[in-house]
Amino acid sequence: MNKQPFIIPELQEEELFHYLKKRTETLFGRTFDSSLSVIELRSLDLQKDLPTIYNWVHQPYAKKFWQMNIGLAELEAFYLSVLKRADTHSIVASYNNQLVAQIDLYHAPFDEVGKCYPATMNDYGLHFIMAPVSERIPSFSTIVFSAAVEFLFGFSCVHRVVGEPDSCNVKANELVQRAGFRFQQQIVLPDKVANLYFCDHSSFILPY
Repeated sequence: MNKQPFIIPELQEEELFHYLKKRTETLFGRTFDSSLSVIELRSLDLQKDLPTIYNWVHQPYAKKFWQMNIGLAELEAFYLSVLKRADTHSIVASYNNQLVAQIDLYHAPFDEVGKCYPATMNDYGLHFIMAPVSERIPSFSTIVFSAAVEFLFGFSCVHRVVGEPDSCNVKANELVQRAGFRFQQQIVLPDKVANLYFCDHSSFILPY
């Protein structure tokens, strides 16, 4: 899997999401499968992407763990808040120009998870949801998830990426482990009991 050209600026911790919110172009790209397939990341475009994500969060596999079984207006309000806050941002992943994942990024010291361990200013986390499967591609979720993690690690201000999947979500726990996330402890968040994982540059595993 080969990286497409991407110029990464030097940013301070508090500048990362401010920088991303100003970008409408493709933020990051990866090719795989003999360079015939492309994963790209860009910022969420609510007007264009919301109907698709609304469909995803109401799928049976997402209702239990994503906990976004709400109306379209409520979902829009949620993502508006993510896009407006200085310590969060939302991006989407596409596969050959088709939307396949949505990822919420957050600055861990200002998130609920940051109250559960000694968070540093260089800790960032992500929440990840995949589209319903339309084409069977081996390790596809791992490829998309790892592209998002690799994108974050491309910024010098990101030293560690935090994962906190629901402790009962077997697939999500397996996904982060395949990417090199290491279990730390079980934590209690307002909406779930979660397994806390850390991943740094040395433990991160690329699936390609």
